[in-house]
Amino acid sequence: MMEKIHSTFDISTLNMANSKQPEPEVQSDSDELMIEYVHSIETKKEKEGIIYLDSGAGQTVVNNLSLLSYPVGVDKQINNFSSPVKVTHRRTLNFKGVSLHPVFCVPDGPVNLHSISQLCDHGLKISTKSNMIKSLPLFIKRGNLFQLKIPKMQENPVYSIVTGNHDWHVTLGHLSDGYIEAMLNTGRIKGKFTKSSVCDVCKHAKIENCPHSKKLPMVMTPFFKLQMDTLQVSPPNWKGNQYLLVIIDYFSRFNRVYPMCKKYEAKKHLESYLDEIKKLGIIPAFFHSN
Repeated sequence: MMEKIHSTFDISTLNMANSKQPEPEVQSDSDELMIEYVHSIETKKEKEGIIYLDSGAGQTVVNNLSLLSYPVGVDKQINNFSSPVKVTHRRTLNFKGVSLHPVFCVPDGPVNLHSISQLCDHGLKISTKSNMIKSLPLFIKRGNLFQLKIPKMQENPVYSIVTGNHDWHVTLGHLSDGYIEAMLNTGRIKGKFTKSSVCDVCKHAKIENCPHSKKLPMVMTPFFKLQMDTLQVSPPNWKGNQYLLVIIDYFSRFNRVYPMCKKYEAKKHLESYLDEIKKLGIIPAFFHSN
């Protein structure tokens, strides 16, 4: 997208307008930049007197070498226009505190072309009105870096309500009373709560923790001795799994658990587990099962 400013460009009309002062603790290197395009007293070539703003151009190019500060000669081509044009110089286009770089001089270029994307890369945004263009700082600058002040976010509590015959204890998988109390203390949860002491499922499924009276048998080799058991879960989960195949390694005491819908699925899970062990070059010597 290319926007044409229908007036003559005079470099002497560039000026800086005062903007709102930043917060005291932050130093700003650039104020509001005002670029005005008015009819020049001097007669200039049309291609040197009209400037275009292009949101698709990657670089800013001018065909008037006097617009660049301390230009340096180069020999290259640039594709800002429909066909490549020769670049003779490059340097910086200065606007009293704001410097665009690199800017290329293309004497054979059809127009002066300002890249909007390059201005945005320098922390500026563009707004146009009639024959005036405003370039406003997007961020406050600290040295050569742009500083973005993130506004404070006001947290909105989210209240979840469980209705009907279900409550939080059941919905969260028969959560323990301690976690339920922690949720209540946040003040953000509403709904029905049931203590595990009055939950029929918890009465039958949960038992008191009892320490082992004897020292558990240990082995010195991983996967030398394995223990397997099948447990039934009631009620089944939402996938229909109502059995658990548990395999315990006597060396590490780590366990592998496979959920199952039917007991006969234990065969494929056990074969898969043994195949993993064989890849390590180990074959179990003892396998206990109830």
